[in-house]
Amino acid sequence: MASLDAGEKPSVISAIAKYHVTERARAMVNDGMDIVAGKGICMGPNNFLARAYQQSPIAITVEGANIMTRCLIIYGQGLIRCHPYVFREMEAARDSGRKGLEDFDSAMFGHISFVFANTVRAAVHAVTGGRLIKAPGNTDKALAAYYRQIQRLSVVLALASDISMGVLGGALKRKESITGRLGDILSQLYILSCVLKRFEDDGRPQADLPLVHWAAQDCLLRAHEALAEVLDNYPSKAAARIIRGLSFPLGIPQRKPSDHLLAQVAELVQTRARPATACWPTPTSRSRTSTSWPMANWRSACSHRWT
Repeated sequence: MASLDAGEKPSVISAIAKYHVTERARAMVNDGMDIVAGKGICMGPNNFLARAYQQSPIAITVEGANIMTRCLIIYGQGLIRCHPYVFREMEAARDSGRKGLEDFDSAMFGHISFVFANTVRAAVHAVTGGRLIKAPGNTDKALAAYYRQIQRLSVVLALASDISMGVLGGALKRKESITGRLGDILSQLYILSCVLKRFEDDGRPQADLPLVHWAAQDCLLRAHEALAEVLDNYPSKAAARIIRGLSFPLGIPQRKPSDHLLAQVAELVQTRARPATACWPTPTSRSRTSTSWPMANWRSACSHRWT
């Protein structure tokens, strides 16, 4: 929203938001159907999930099907827009004159230096576990490790992308199982950055830390799993061994959020009004606040715990 308010048109960020909001919404609706069981398949005024279940494929397919969004837009456009040299190289290659050649040489040598620097950084982080990475000086100490992991994974993603371009060349665009997973890493890093920024913008409410920890750990786990799947299925086994050795030689260091943390999150959502405020529309003449609406009954039940 900050980018939109500033007048920008963030196509890659919009694609990340569209893809992950709709995919997570689909998972939430399916989980909800498991919970309500038979009530979820009996149409009627008290069935608050059936219509959402029917609408799920609409969100998945419109404005760019998610399979295309994940493979082509998030990673394809993200690589061009986020990489400091690829777009410059592409622009220079279009100019057949002397200036185009000079610009291409400048971008190419910068690209080579960038790859070398990331190789060294990834190797150092692999040896030290990323402990030498400096988190922002004014950050909450409980969250410093997440800032370090963002930087470490960003280096690994940049290195894996450059090696993929070098090994696969133009075929990279057609290797959608690879680009989709690399796009997942990019998406999770962005989502985690948003989680940390929201916590800072809200004034660092300590009561929200369970939510932040769960979201951060979930993002890191998804990113690490996507990287592992890329390397397990990489067309060049030699290149996969190089990337693995320079990134996480001992395997995925991130575990799933614990059951204890998940219970804290569930309790927090049910017992405090503020975290759930954004989940409900502002009361208007058209909003459904009547107790005849099942979701209003749920909110009413929780409100007794919020007071």
